Amino acid sequence: AAGGRRPRNAREEVLCALFAEILDVPEVGIDDNFFALGGHSLLGVRLVHRMRGVLGVERTVRDLFRLPTPAGLLGSSGEGTGEDGTASALGVLLPLGTRGTRRPLFCVHPGTGVGWAYAGLVRHLGDDQPLYALQARALHDPGHRPRSVEEMADDYLERIRRIQPWGPYRLLGWSYGGIVAHTMAVRLREAGEHVELLALMDVHQTGPGSVSVLPPEERTAGAPPEGLAVAPSEDLAEDLAGAIARIRREDPVLAGFSDAELRAVLRASETHAGLMARHVPGVADTDVLFFTARRPGEPEGALAATWIPFVQGIVDNHTVECGHLEMAGPEPLAHIGRILSEKLSALQKKEMRSQS
Repeated sequence: AAGGRRPRNAREEVLCALFAEILDVPEVGIDDNFFALGGHSLLGVRLVHRMRGVLGVERTVRDLFRLPTPAGLLGSSGEGTGEDGTASALGVLLPLGTRGTRRPLFCVHPGTGVGWAYAGLVRHLGDDQPLYALQARALHDPGHRPRSVEEMADDYLERIRRIQPWGPYRLLGWSYGGIVAHTMAVRLREAGEHVELLALMDVHQTGPGSVSVLPPEERTAGAPPEGLAVAPSEDLAEDLAGAIARIRREDPVLAGFSDAELRAVLRASETHAGLMARHVPGVADTDVLFFTARRPGEPEGALAATWIPFVQGIVDNHTVECGHLEMAGPEPLAHIGRILSEKLSALQKKEMRSQS
């Protein structure tokens, strides 16, 4: 909070203290960003529970993504959704950190369509690196069904060009999001643009002719990448209800979603799995910074090597000591964030040298 605004009344004083308690920092000002101080969605769940118990203020994790400061949370009374969802925590383009002079890093959602997990990168990338998450349009427009990965990529490129009209671009994707991010890089190449960073977090290909490094029992090409499949039966409503109940039991972040929103997440997951199973990647004119989840018995770099035919540059692999679904946990993201930060700093220094 050094140099920032201090609390102006008792409610702000209490909420700043709750921020400091949850984030384990000595002091918080009313304009300090929860995520820049080390917060992530699971800590957000704890914060909103503490706010309810101590202040009697009803807020949700989505409010925290939309207004991540004490001043913002105490001044918020509603979602404030734009016509196309852009102002919403479930909008297509979610700002996670907008300060800084560097070119933004755009992070594509995994199979669920929700990009909140990338908030954990904010503290590791520094104050000068803007960060945005791209989220599935179907989350706020349940009737939307993209027909291909390329269609999604083009939609997201139109969004990011509103923030950054021309390149070079910086892209990151986890799981299914990596398939989309790679396709965005291919489309940008076709448009004559340059991608200076393409980072992929444990991205498997499941389309025609793809090579799998997984053992046969783990090859579920048609299943949603994040394990959110709805088991087939004659009663789809019953299947959805069971899946929603399971999510509420097992995922404290998604548990805060309404039933309608969770149905949208489940349907988006199935849509993305289907698109992934039909997708054949093009060739991106860039290097790839690859992060592989540790799997017992898998040769080092085997998954990253499956991407060599689809890029013209180098595939630089880094193994992360976690499973696929834990890639966005605090410790794995700290490891990933450190490597990303070093890469982004190197790009910045290279650009400065070229301009001098």
